[in-house]
Amino acid sequence: MSEIQNSTGTLARRVDQLTRLIEVSKSVAAQLDLEPLLQSIVNTATDLLRAEMGGLLVLSVDKRSYQYFKVSGWPYKPEGF
Repeated sequence: MSEIQNSTGTLARRVDQLTRLIEVSKSVAAQLDLEPLLQSIVNTATDLLRAEMGGLLVLSVDKRSYQYFKVSGWPYKPEGF
């Protein structure tokens, strides 16, 4: 692969990543329900990082439990959810 092709591929990937981040920012501004928004953020971050799985855990104010738990790419449904 030539250096120009490699640079073009890298640039195209960065443009795609930035476009998707802009879409997530718009979702943050427009979303009224927090749970789907958090799931969307986890899904997008997992995809952008090309990770197999991703997760987000938001602790409660007292830090003794969690308030939100969102995963992307996890093949199993967690018990109790």
